[in-house]
Amino acid sequence: MNNKGLLAKVKDTVHADSYSIKNGIVLLRQGFFYRHGGSEDNLVSAVMKAFPTATIHDKGEHWAAFSGGASLARSSHWYVKFSVA
Repeated sequence: MNNKGLLAKVKDTVHADSYSIKNGIVLLRQGFFYRHGGSEDNLVSAVMKAFPTATIHDKGEHWAAFSGGASLARSSHWYVKFSVA
C-alpha cells in the first residue's frame, strides 16, 4: 500500500488530532489539556486494534505549558509512530 492509501485508511480507522506519514512511518498525535487517565497507550491500543500487524517504532507524551494559539506539535499531546507491513 502506498503512503497516500495508508494514510487514508488510518484516518478512517483511528481517531487522532493530527496525521502525517513520511517514508512509510505514520505519526499520530492526540492533544490534551487534562490527562483524565489517558496516555499514549490508549493511542497505541487503537492503532493495534485497527492494524494488528503494525510495528510500533516510538510512542510517548510531549508535555508543554499552555500557550494560546500554539500548534499541536508545540502543545501537550500523546504520539505514536508506526508502520504497517
